Amino acid sequence: MSYKSRQKKRAIGATKFRNREKIAGRWYLTIVKRKTCCARCAGILKIGDEMVYRHTPREARCKPCAELDPNVKARPSMQWEGARGRGR
Repeated sequence: MSYKSRQKKRAIGATKFRNREKIAGRWYLTIVKRKTCCARCAGILKIGDEMVYRHTPREARCKPCAELDPNVKARPSMQWEGARGRGR
């Protein structure tokens, strides 16, 4: 690994560290790993379904409930992009 590559990784890590609070409060579209329930409608989210999740404060919602709330602007997570494919 070259010096430039290591320098770039350090810069990315430092940026993530500085913005960790903002990143934790964002909503992400992701795949359900464990069976859980929606925080809004109490519907069951099964493994393999899509959900909208944020880390702080921790909350998971089903996709229809998240679409109804104007405050939730979900962005695809890296896990979702990997599972669904970027070029769909």
